[in-house]
Amino acid sequence: TIEGIASSPKPKIIAPAVRAPAFLIAESGRWWDPVVFIGIKAGAGTANVTVKGFEIDGLNLGTAANTFVAILARNANPGMLRDCDIKNFHNPGNSANGSGIMIYGNSNFAARSNTVSAFSKNGITANGDFGPAVDPIVAIDSNTVTGDGYITTVAQNGIQVGFGAGGTVHANTISNIGWIWSGSGTQWVSAGILPAVLNTPGPSVN
Repeated sequence: TIEGIASSPKPKIIAPAVRAPAFLIAESGRWWDPVVFIGIKAGAGTANVTVKGFEIDGLNLGTAANTFVAILARNANPGMLRDCDIKNFHNPGNSANGSGIMIYGNSNFAARSNTVSAFSKNGITANGDFGPAVDPIVAIDSNTVTGDGYITTVAQNGIQVGFGAGGTVHANTISNIGWIWSGSGTQWVSAGILPAVLNTPGPSVN
């Protein structure tokens, strides 16, 4: 367990200007640039990790080439993130590669009582690999996710669970999520809660 001191303001974890090289995980083709990684990067092993009570500030220091996130969890089983304030995970040039919390792999993960704001793409995401690998099961509850409003640049989502991932989404407060289509190009979907391309039978997202 990594726990911030119970204080106001919360202790900060701030993205450094120079970070470790981006890396791949088996369940995703993206190059990842997390400020905090929870779990196991490679292989089938799992880790029991709890992180709570921090402010995590990305300072909008992402790059267009990598997916810049506050929290990346893979094979966190069990894993938990709670009582954290996450902000400033935009990437340059209106790139969609900046998000708050991303959960993959053989994770049994709870995201509870966090705030997520000022991000490029998704506030909280749990994705499977849409294939044979073990997919995450999540409990996403009592979080506050605030998007950038009705924008024309990126189709934001507040909470996304999909591609084989399952679990519950309960008692979250989601606001300022919207996307205005310019009239040309792909007409994407923006949603407060998005169950994305679910396997059959799909998970229970309540």
